[in-house]
Amino acid sequence: MGKTTMFLSSRQIILLILGLSISGGILLFPGRIARVFGTGGWVLVPAAGLLFIFAAWITARLGQLFPGETVVEFSRRLLGRPLGFLVSLVVVLFFLLYIPVEIRILQELVNISILRQAPSWFVSATFLLVLAYATAAEFETLAMVNEILIEITIFVGLLVALLGWRFFDPSHLLPVFSAEELNLAMFWEEAGMILNFIGYPLLLLIFPFVRRPKELPRAAVFAVTLVVLINVFFIVTTFGVFGRNEVAEQAWPGLELAKAVNFEVVILERLDMILIVSWLGAIFTTCFLAYHFAVAGLSRLFNLRSHSPLAWGLAPVIYYLSTILTNYFAWNQWLSYLSALAVIVGVVIPLFLLFVAGLSRWLLGSSG
Repeated sequence: MGKTTMFLSSRQIILLILGLSISGGILLFPGRIARVFGTGGWVLVPAAGLLFIFAAWITARLGQLFPGETVVEFSRRLLGRPLGFLVSLVVVLFFLLYIPVEIRILQELVNISILRQAPSWFVSATFLLVLAYATAAEFETLAMVNEILIEITIFVGLLVALLGWRFFDPSHLLPVFSAEELNLAMFWEEAGMILNFIGYPLLLLIFPFVRRPKELPRAAVFAVTLVVLINVFFIVTTFGVFGRNEVAEQAWPGLELAKAVNFEVVILERLDMILIVSWLGAIFTTCFLAYHFAVAGLSRLFNLRSHSPLAWGLAPVIYYLSTILTNYFAWNQWLSYLSALAVIVGVVIPLFLLFVAGLSRWLLGSSG
């Protein structure tokens, strides 16, 4: 987080996790769930969410063991410099590789509704300039911007979902579980759904800036629980309104839901447009946070005095990576690999580091 003297409250930490988790991907999420898990997806998602809630608690526990250090410092102490460097680099790469995915979603949303004729290079390049400028600035201001934007996004998203309950049919949620509807063969293709739960790895880079380290596990668990509940609510709503089969065929279930609940009142005549505009704010917070923590991690990894040149220097790299995602197949392949990396960063690495930390303390206690 650079050399900021900012100390984060529990509320700010919760909103940071929400800001990285609640992204453009949630507009696609119900369709992915429908295609892989069928109608029972709304039951299986919270069950899977328990894993990420537990992993968030494990990650926060590391912060209590190493309150003045980030993963860059304590991984070196626990694993040695070469392996610790590798672990830190993997964490940084996760944040860095997340950004092109969200830029791709941004391009789709902008071309669908706002600037239909705008070339993709113009949309992504303009957005990247704003991101680089924001990342090069102080974190305190952007943390406050995140608080505002993510609260607006969640409010608008939940409002749209609640309005959709006028057309809700409970029978669309049945059967609760059917083995015939499971299509696990598509899991790898739709693995991008995992990213909807992975916002808490940012904890690995904020431990020195937490105001009350003792409250960190509770804040992390609360934040990821909220993420799981929001995801489940959107799945239940879209399934209940459209039915599982129709949701499985939709590219953007979230936008289709907004179109279905348009009011005749003039100001709300294009509820899907309101949803898109508010969700662009969510994409910005996700990209900014991922960009910031990638830059902050690299700055610590290579002992850079200033993160500003790195923020600008990475922009062409990110732009190039976003140009690779030119079609649905390339996008899904990227999401699948990124999801595997997300599980490594969000589940495997925290569990491994906590195990090594516990083993080290036990060995020191035994020798003493």
